[in-house]
Amino acid sequence: MNQHVSIATRTGLQDLSRQTFVALTTFRKSGKPVTTPMHLVEAKGRVFFRTYNAAGKAKRLVRNPDVTLAPADIRGNVHGDTLKASTHLVQGEDEALVISAMKQQYPVSQRLIPLYHKLRGWKTLHYEVIPQSASI
Repeated sequence: MNQHVSIATRTGLQDLSRQTFVALTTFRKSGKPVTTPMHLVEAKGRVFFRTYNAAGKAKRLVRNPDVTLAPADIRGNVHGDTLKASTHLVQGEDEALVISAMKQQYPVSQRLIPLYHKLRGWKTLHYEVIPQSASI
């Protein structure tokens, strides 16, 4: 069992990744929270999400990688406990791992969303979620 698996299990992040939607909250320069409903995906005990480079959340994550996550409905209405975490942009082999997991869990949207991003001239980005209590 690698360190990522034990962290995800210990913090409840694995359970959160099994939710259909989660509320991902990022923070503006002013500290004001901005919540977006998202899908998470788990791969090898690590948890990830996808966005695109022109999205407000991607711009906020460059400045402040801290986020909160909570179970939510499709509109982002929270219906469970909140988890504090930070994010890390993944590339290379890790990005291939995320894409593979997304294809398994979300076969239609994994093909359509990156295609839409490409048509719009955007770059699809993948982030790892790391619980704040974790020290990697």
